[in-house]
Amino acid sequence: MNALATGLALALAVGAAQAQTPPPKKTMAPVNGVLERDLRLFESWLPGDFDNAEQYFFAEEQGVPVPPRRHATIAASGPHTFTVRHFAGNDLTKPIEEHQAVASIEATGAGLKLSSPGCDIRWTRRANQFSGVSAAGSCGAKVETRFILSAGDLWLGDDLHLQRAHQWTCWMATPRDGKPTESFFAPGLKIWDQGGEVWVKTDDPTPREIGYRLRQVDWPAGTNQNALTLYVLKKGEARAPGYAWASPDASRIGINLRWVQGSCSKPTPSAAP
Repeated sequence: MNALATGLALALAVGAAQAQTPPPKKTMAPVNGVLERDLRLFESWLPGDFDNAEQYFFAEEQGVPVPPRRHATIAASGPHTFTVRHFAGNDLTKPIEEHQAVASIEATGAGLKLSSPGCDIRWTRRANQFSGVSAAGSCGAKVETRFILSAGDLWLGDDLHLQRAHQWTCWMATPRDGKPTESFFAPGLKIWDQGGEVWVKTDDPTPREIGYRLRQVDWPAGTNQNALTLYVLKKGEARAPGYAWASPDASRIGINLRWVQGSCSKPTPSAAP
């Protein structure tokens, strides 16, 4: 056999061997790998403070029933475990509900689950949010209830829309009665930027009560621009005597009404509580 014939025979033999060997199969990451990633994201979004201040303040203007004012705090308390507290109004000293919740991957591999006594919520990832549902008779509701969690929002059923709140630190100064060159000074005031309020009482012979309210005003309609807004309040007066506003992404806001002045600052991410 000459060299050309030998080479042709070898080429045919190699080709035949390759034809008999099936190509390697393409493999996909196991479904649990995807759910484990979803669980990490879910557990990073869950902790924090949430408040429905914007829903509450704009309800009457929109012509819809005014919902109850609610604030929720969710804190990690162990591996995959969270302490959930709900508060009514703007009083964060006495929770109206408190329970432990455990996050996990469903045994069926269909999604995630958040379980607490008498309440199982099943969650699935949809783009940049998680959609949850609890069966009728669970979570204190007679009907099936739906939930939504995103980086900035928490929907509890169809009625309560809570937005993520951040704690700021403020100071306030006001001239003392009859002593315009002296000021009453109140530092280190803690306040939430979703309708949180903080009050101080001056040390005047007749003490005055002055407060701040801080909101990330999120207009539901119209052409008004969203704004971080700081209101000055007087005890017993429904209408704020003054306010200031800034860009929603501002980290500091100040106000000076002559009879009171001050500012509020947002902690940097590394220093945030």
